[in-house]
Amino acid sequence: MVKREDIIIFNDFNDNDYDQAIKEGVSYGILSVPYTYDRFKLGNSISGIKERIRRIAKGKIAENLFELYCKTNGVNLTKEETETPFWRYDKKDFKIDGVKFDLKNNFLTKGSGVVTDEVLDFPALIPVDQYKEDTGYIFSFMKGRDAFTLELDDDVIYEISQYNNGCCGKQLDHCPEYYKGKRQYYLDMFAKYGRQKVVDIRYHPEMVICGVKYPYDATRDLFKVVPTGTLFRYNFGQTTTHIVNYMTPVRNLNPVKF
Repeated sequence: MVKREDIIIFNDFNDNDYDQAIKEGVSYGILSVPYTYDRFKLGNSISGIKERIRRIAKGKIAENLFELYCKTNGVNLTKEETETPFWRYDKKDFKIDGVKFDLKNNFLTKGSGVVTDEVLDFPALIPVDQYKEDTGYIFSFMKGRDAFTLELDDDVIYEISQYNNGCCGKQLDHCPEYYKGKRQYYLDMFAKYGRQKVVDIRYHPEMVICGVKYPYDATRDLFKVVPTGTLFRYNFGQTTTHIVNYMTPVRNLNPVKF
């Protein structure tokens, strides 16, 4: 069971490392959007593409920051066997001491951002369609949904949309040269439109690491199904489910000990 003193607040980073984590996350979002399942049915409109990139980037930014936490604290995290290239469905994020883990992070809106004892009631959420018994889950959140904004021109988004229409559904695992061409395509496209800056970074929210569910452990029996549109509101921030999730309060998790 997690207690208040088990909650980890990670803010031991320098601005350059944090900026790099965001920029890499956004780059991953741009590259991977044609190959990422459009879970929220946002489509290929300009606004839909922007939102899809933003959502993908948020997940990757959280992964990058957690990796930075592990590096800072001497945690044995490896990605070589589990890291998902931008053209494949993201199944596993990393391993710690040989155990597969997936990071589930929420970006909160509103609220003070100041963590209180309420954090123990915060929901640990796993999308129902992503749950795997053989995978561990680490839960975190960040008060900073508005911490960055995309600076992509509509013309660039339009080209991404057109490119997506030609890519979606293709089975490309046999063609590594295609991936290299896709990366170069975007570099050429940004150069054509003269866009050097693709993201505006406003501030650096701290990461709150709440707890962990290990593979096959007994906490699985404490997770209950919560429907789409469930609002969780606390003084430090709030989040709303956009798909069906398994949920248990943070207090029911195991403390992070690595």
